Amino acid sequence: MNKLIKILTAVLVVMFPVGLFLMLAGDTWKQYLWTTNIFLALQAAVTFIYLMGASEKKSAGIIAFTILILAFVIELVGVKTGLPFGSYSYTKMLEPALFGVPLAITLSWFTIAVNAYLVARFFLSGSKKIFILVVSAVIILAIDFLLEPFASSINGYWVWNTGKIPVQNYISWFVTGIVFAYLLDRFILWNRNIFLNMNFIAIPAVILLINVLQFAAVNIYFGYIIITLIGLAMLAASVLFSFKIRTNES
Repeated sequence: MNKLIKILTAVLVVMFPVGLFLMLAGDTWKQYLWTTNIFLALQAAVTFIYLMGASEKKSAGIIAFTILILAFVIELVGVKTGLPFGSYSYTKMLEPALFGVPLAITLSWFTIAVNAYLVARFFLSGSKKIFILVVSAVIILAIDFLLEPFASSINGYWVWNTGKIPVQNYISWFVTGIVFAYLLDRFILWNRNIFLNMNFIAIPAVILLINVLQFAAVNIYFGYIIITLIGLAMLAASVLFSFKIRTNES
């Protein structure tokens, strides 16, 4: 299993700079947008395999399935009613889709939620649970700040019906992040020794870092600087907070 994770992660690491180069090199990148599905599926696969190896498999499998279903339902309600994120609709860029919700989006929710929690849990291991949940949600929210211009304005994966991102979108991302982090924290039987191993954090950190660097670089290149800086500042704040808490408790 470790070998498989390393191989799939290596593929992601190779795909990342290639995709980034294509997006920054000219208009030809639009014909390769279909590879987004492959990229997101690979990230989800690595995350799932890693999750199963870091915890008791039955509880991990149930919660992984629960997060995927909840993510799909939340998105389905969102595109049909405008709640909780605001009024938006997906384009055909990320097909296949089910009832108007791209399957890749549910995989993306799963990937971001799990890896954000793992990173927060690692740095705040032994801290109050509320700190872990909040930091997880802040990381998820920060990634949304980076994701919005990249996915909506630049790549056109979805369209906000009002033409701009509503504040409720960010509030809903934070709340959803709290819920997913709670499920991961409360119902999965973790191998506690993994949170004491520095090597443990490598894969989750790499997956998050790939997304952050890709979103930030492309956003800045296309002129979405302020929203990108907000997202990066939130990530920096969550890291600094985690180190401060960990230092005070050590």
